[in-house]
Amino acid sequence: MAAMTAWSTTALRARCSASCSPATSSGALQGSEPVFYFTPGMRYLRAAEHLVFGESYLGYLALILLLPFLVFAISRRFLPPRWAVAVTLIFAAIPIGVLFGSSLVEYAKWAGRGFADPAAYVFFLAGFVLLVGRTETGHATDSARAFGAGLLFRAGAVRTAEQCAAAGVLLGGAGLAAL
Repeated sequence: MAAMTAWSTTALRARCSASCSPATSSGALQGSEPVFYFTPGMRYLRAAEHLVFGESYLGYLALILLLPFLVFAISRRFLPPRWAVAVTLIFAAIPIGVLFGSSLVEYAKWAGRGFADPAAYVFFLAGFVLLVGRTETGHATDSARAFGAGLLFRAGAVRTAEQCAAAGVLLGGAGLAAL
């Protein structure tokens, strides 16, 4: 965990300049962080976030703040509008989901510690919203929509691999529905 707190722009520049010498060029490809807690996909997300927002967590915060909207979109697809609002309020405002790990409080806590799982689930839920479409006009058989959902599933799977099976089932079902 101490390695994740040392992630700064200055340290990144020092590592890049040290690893770009001809004697240690393989170190630039290998990386210097342990991959169990700080997966390669999360490294790329953090690097892009540092390029856009500087040395802050605003990009990760923006991802986590998308969660209530994604929960509402999923709930709106499968439930009546009043129930969708109720489910979203329970997810965001009432931490009843802390008992089984599905509350905004839990996602914010783990994102604040720098773990990749909340970002992976944001990408997974965004892909799921894109795949199932809207209630009135959505067509899940659209190939562009399935391709975009596949890209979002892949972006989530690069961060953590636990959701690969679910993404495969969803995309397989979308492929069969398109036939």
